[in-house]
Amino acid sequence: EKPVVEYRDALERCREAAIHTARLVDDLLFIARHQSQETRLNLTTVDLATFVPKVLADCHGIWVDRQAAVAFNSKLGAAEIEADPDRLRQVLMILLDNAHRYGGASIELRLTRGPDGYQVDVSDNGPGLDAEDLAHVFDRFYRGQGATQRYGAGVGLGLPVAKAIVEAHGGM
Repeated sequence: EKPVVEYRDALERCREAAIHTARLVDDLLFIARHQSQETRLNLTTVDLATFVPKVLADCHGIWVDRQAAVAFNSKLGAAEIEADPDRLRQVLMILLDNAHRYGGASIELRLTRGPDGYQVDVSDNGPGLDAEDLAHVFDRFYRGQGATQRYGAGVGLGLPVAKAIVEAHGGM
């Protein structure tokens, strides 16, 4: 007895909830597989010098909407690694989202060559974490003191997932 538009809106909300739940389950499975050393990656050659700026460009609209300034700095012409591009993108998105949500509106990504490979650093102009929160930042479902009240939604899986992905690629 309701208009079609109301049914479509309800179905769209259900669809979004199902997608969100599927992502959470996928993230938990990834962490569990990583802990049991059964990680599944689709490895291919990825040039970080072009990949990272492309991820940032793909997300340009998000950062404009959030009124964030995101900069990429690197002096490397090429930085090829064997990686799963989808999981690598996920790590970058987690780090960028955390930097903006908890850090500040000015975010910088740096790509450098380190002694054991390449390094991507994400920094922001926020207050940082206190020692107690820092000790638990990679614990599943952990959110810093007052994070729920101050920052709203989140389940505390982002950084544990990012860590598992980086470690599955042999990074730290």
